[in-house]
Amino acid sequence: MMGPDYTHWHGTYDLAKNFYAEYIPELEELAEKGLHSGDEIRVAAAEALRKVIHDVRKSKGHKWYLGNMDPAAAEARARASAEFKKRYNK
Repeated sequence: MMGPDYTHWHGTYDLAKNFYAEYIPELEELAEKGLHSGDEIRVAAAEALRKVIHDVRKSKGHKWYLGNMDPAAAEARARASAEFKKRYNK
């Protein structure tokens, strides 16, 4: 259970999939409902939630998802991916 495939598919992949495909969209939906609720407390909470979502997405750990990686890091990642594909696509 310490193999790279296991840790990837049952760790990083599940976390990213659930975070980007389920958690963030649900938070965005809640914020949208709050913005249109007409209740000024809920509107303020929704605006604060939208700011947190924006700040998290723009943080260093999420740049890869948005395509905002440092060009050198993106190039290194592309080289590693190409090397992996060359080695294992047989």
